[in-house]
Order: sequence, then structure tokens, then C-alpha cells
Amino acid sequence: EPLDEFHAWLARQRRPAVPAPPEPDPEMEALSEPGPETTPADSAAARRRADRLRLGRAVYLDPEHRCVECHVVRGVNERVESPGERQVDGPDLTHVASRRILAGGLLRTSRGAMSGWLANPQVLKPGGLMPRIPLEPAELKALTDYMMSLR
Repeated sequence: EPLDEFHAWLARQRRPAVPAPPEPDPEMEALSEPGPETTPADSAAARRRADRLRLGRAVYLDPEHRCVECHVVRGVNERVESPGERQVDGPDLTHVASRRILAGGLLRTSRGAMSGWLANPQVLKPGGLMPRIPLEPAELKALTDYMMSLR
């Protein structure tokens, strides 16, 4: 029943964010040949991914980057007040990677679109409320990975 499916979807959206299983990674695909269940390379790739997700979460929560002034990821943070400034309510990012579109319908959800949006939203949506936040390349990759893990 479509109504039952809708109610199940709605219940999932109310849950706290849980990182999704890793997306296919070229490094990991090369390791998919038959062999022992876990190789040192498997473990190293999993550690690198976990490290990127930890860094991405830290970038998201870092007051210097100001993400948490406008956004919330349920189970990770509550929206914080910005002293002396008008509070802007950005979208709830709890399940952002499970959405079909980003940026108010401007972009189809993909890793590339997410990265471009995080790198410079004003280029993609001039006059939009989300400011450009300077990020180092490693921070941008990690934040993109973290956002894409929120399903």
C-alpha cells in the first residue's frame, strides 16, 4: 500500500542520523577478488574511510565553520544561537543524502553536487542564504563524505 510505504518512510525520517554503509570505492573494488575474508588492505581502507567521516563530522561541528548555526543533524547536534546575529534556519541535514534533490530543488543529490554546493553555494545559487565557508581540500572531501553518509 502506498500509504503504508509513506508512513514507514516518515518514521525513518524521524530517526537520528546513522551513517550509511560505505559507497563503492575503487580501492575496495580492486580487493573484491576471492581471497581471505579480511585483508590488511581492507582494514586500511575501512580505517581511512572512518577517519574521513570523523574529520567530516568534526568540520560540521566546528564553530569556526558555522554549520551548526543554521543546520541540525538529529542525534549529533542541536541548532545553536548565533549571538548578535539573526538566526537563519537552514534545512535539517539528518538524512540529507537520502533526498533526491539539494539546494532547494536546484541539484540532484550526488557526491559531486554535494561537494560543489559545500565548496561555494553562491556560485550555484547566487543570493541564496548559505554563505561560502572556506574549507581546505581535505576538509571539503571529508565534509562531503560525512554529508553523503547521512541517509
